[in-house]
Amino acid sequence: MYKSLDQLYTHFKFFWKDLVPHLTDISRDVVRIYSENYPRKLKTYEVYVKTPHQLSTVYKAVKSLRRRRLVICDEGGCAATVKAPLTLIYHGELDALRHVKKIWNIEEISDENLMAYLVLVGAALKRLEFDITQAYICPAWGAAMYVASFIKGNFKSLEGNLGVPGEVLKLAYPTYVKILDPYLAPVNGVRLLVRRRGAALDLIAARCPAYPGCGHVEVDNCPFVKKALERLNATP
Repeated sequence: MYKSLDQLYTHFKFFWKDLVPHLTDISRDVVRIYSENYPRKLKTYEVYVKTPHQLSTVYKAVKSLRRRRLVICDEGGCAATVKAPLTLIYHGELDALRHVKKIWNIEEISDENLMAYLVLVGAALKRLEFDITQAYICPAWGAAMYVASFIKGNFKSLEGNLGVPGEVLKLAYPTYVKILDPYLAPVNGVRLLVRRRGAALDLIAARCPAYPGCGHVEVDNCPFVKKALERLNATP
């Protein structure tokens, strides 16, 4: 099992390579300020007074970040999107994980579980050939749907379909299912999200009320989940 952020970060860097824009030191300072102030909107001048940089330089940085969708702007100013702290993480600022949690509203998730999930998201984006600017990941469910698109049968299939180690998948699952929790439907005492694919039924996510106390390491192997799937498969 991967126990350290450093080990998970190695996988993160591998899958997110070429997906994240290069940041100058000035742009990184600006991204950090927006991330730390989320969800507050800041005007360019407010950012400028928090940095040692010239106003014109900060203005250019904000314009570039807006074009890359690291911030979104309106008349009230600009606010960070989740792409802002993700870019900081890629550039080695692991403390920015807390900003991802806040933006995605998953603050109870551990750093390790989140980092493992971000590895999975990066693997999906890499396979889809979407960089961070193109990807629809500002809402947490958008990123989860990219991951889910590669599931064939169950969550464990992502090991082969995306090339993510099984140990990382296990760590990623709590974050993944937390994000999809509002979309799970009750079936036979468990809660599921499934997808019909021809005659096949893909288990996108599941929660068993007994898990993890039931002793099943993977929810795919939970007998209650299997029974619920059998019922769904029997439904015309």
